[in-house]
Amino acid sequence: MTVTTTTETFTDIFTRLAKKYKNYAPAAALFYWDNGATHGVVDNVAWGKDPEGTLFFNDIKDLDNDPTDDDDWSHYNVYYNTGVEASQQAVVVQFYADTQGSFFAEFVGKDPSRAVTYTLEARKGRFLPLNSGGASAHVKKKSSESKVTVKIAAIGKQVTFNVPNNSAAQDIDVWGNLTFKKLSDLKSGTLSVVNYNDDRILFYPTNGQQAMHAITTAADATALGAFNFVTSSATATWKDI
Repeated sequence: MTVTTTTETFTDIFTRLAKKYKNYAPAAALFYWDNGATHGVVDNVAWGKDPEGTLFFNDIKDLDNDPTDDDDWSHYNVYYNTGVEASQQAVVVQFYADTQGSFFAEFVGKDPSRAVTYTLEARKGRFLPLNSGGASAHVKKKSSESKVTVKIAAIGKQVTFNVPNNSAAQDIDVWGNLTFKKLSDLKSGTLSVVNYNDDRILFYPTNGQQAMHAITTAADATALGAFNFVTSSATATWKDI
């Protein structure tokens, strides 16, 4: 099958999936900017936001992959709708085991800000248990400086890095939430690759790795400014405060 856009509204898609599947649960998908490379969802990461929606499925056992088994993957497609009003804009993710078109689960979420403007076909990822912690985070940058500081006082952590281009001389002063899998990943002296987006900052151990150290999400969809970039190496430095 060829994955393409649809003219169905969010309501149309939601109603169709509700009739197709036995079970559903609230869910969220994380889509992010990737430095001009192929767009994608974050495989093998169990947290995310943007957009929020509903995951429809028949058997909860289908939503489980063994991370130690190199052959145990789920596959997925991504598509979105066009020609509908903003309140009915949606993104859909279809999940299947091995046979394209034989879906065991589908996600649909409203996308009024049109975060997803691309389709994906036959990508792979894993369903994993959600084990994460979180705390409020303060992101600050002075207009005259390139340095960005993310301070997470509740867990006594701070991470700093530089934007590659400060020609716009933009200041940032916004609160958000930091989500992490293990606090030990953020120990003092740890270096992270930075994937910077308008509304979130993702931290990775090394460039190209799928497993995240942490993600900071801002309440405002454009609060972090137009600094979209991915560092070529681990340059963000964590420390205890």
